[in-house]
Amino acid sequence: MASTRAVSFVVAVVVALAVLAPAALAQGDGTQRCRAPLLTVPEPPGPFEPGNARPFTVMVANPNPVPGQVKLTVPQDAMPPGWSAIVGESARAVSPGGEASFTVTVAAPARGVGQEAGDVKLTASMACQTEPIATQSIPTTHTLHVELAVFGLAWVLWGLGLAAAVAGAIVLMVVRGRRRSVHLRCEAGTKPVPPGDAASFPLLVENHTPERLKAHLTVRVHGAGWSAFLAVDEVDLDAGEAVELWASLRAPAEAAAGAEGRATVTAARVDRPRDRATVTLKGRVAPAAETPAAPAAQI
Repeated sequence: MASTRAVSFVVAVVVALAVLAPAALAQGDGTQRCRAPLLTVPEPPGPFEPGNARPFTVMVANPNPVPGQVKLTVPQDAMPPGWSAIVGESARAVSPGGEASFTVTVAAPARGVGQEAGDVKLTASMACQTEPIATQSIPTTHTLHVELAVFGLAWVLWGLGLAAAVAGAIVLMVVRGRRRSVHLRCEAGTKPVPPGDAASFPLLVENHTPERLKAHLTVRVHGAGWSAFLAVDEVDLDAGEAVELWASLRAPAEAAAGAEGRATVTAARVDRPRDRATVTLKGRVAPAAETPAAPAAQI
């Protein structure tokens, strides 16, 4: 009889455990099953242009076997100075094992206004929806680094524009240099000059434009004691006209044989002084034997 009672007690205990244990496990599982969500940024934003805003996607996954609601926040007090962020939709329902996408737009400050680089903290929390209770998970935090572009697109475009302007100015100067309207030529070469005497040089001034122009001529002498003279200092040229002029280079009377002197002749447009051409006249003091003899007097 006693053994029968013992067996009945054991069976009752086993039945009670079989009934009460799942409930206790379910309650304990219910309080622990809402695990923290998984937060990822598939394509982190690169450097920001100063003053621009850029959206990017944040994925939040539900690692629980029950549905729940995830919430994404970006604490503004944790943003770098001058930066701001906006979450498009802060809360979304997520199925067991599923994930939800959020759009976060980060705005960068203008250069020199805020901090050029820093970290943005993204916080995701989850509320698991179970019967008869709903539990809140521990928040998940993800740190995203943001920074201003060192050389942004605007700076690159500005640099390219400046380079193009400089290159254009150089090309224009070269073209204008090659297409001078005033040309000046002298093919006499180096001429012998007796001491104290002068040698004459023919100059050809040309107008290479389809318009009439006036050219101003100047001369500069190189060499101690040497002097130069121009027959005229201004000349009017019709379109395409060429005029021959004369210049002389005089040697000093005490110059030794072999001494050299030079004179630079410049012809410039009166209305555009930078449009000019130059030639160099060269003279060398001739020895006495090279000095041309005076013609014999005729009786």
